Amino acid sequence: MAGAAVTINILTLAAVNTLGISVDFATAFVLSIVAAISACGASGIAGGSLLLIPVACSLFGITNDIAMQVVGVGLSSVLSKTLAKQPSTPQQMSSLQQ
Repeated sequence: MAGAAVTINILTLAAVNTLGISVDFATAFVLSIVAAISACGASGIAGGSLLLIPVACSLFGITNDIAMQVVGVGLSSVLSKTLAKQPSTPQQMSSLQQ
């Protein structure tokens, strides 16, 4: 659950920074609260936090088109982590089966 909230915050703030939108402390705090509450519902779903990024982006007036591009960046990050954990040689496969 904490990982989902962090993912929503970081990817949303990265998009906001890239677009040059200024963020005050109160808005960042509201984003953290919204992300934490949203993460409670996404905790049992793999990659569920990625679909909550457009909700967080809407706090800053970011359109859905750009928000879905941010989701794509998050998805590529998740996939790269998943693929990095996959065994690539027969020796690694046999060590996993033991």
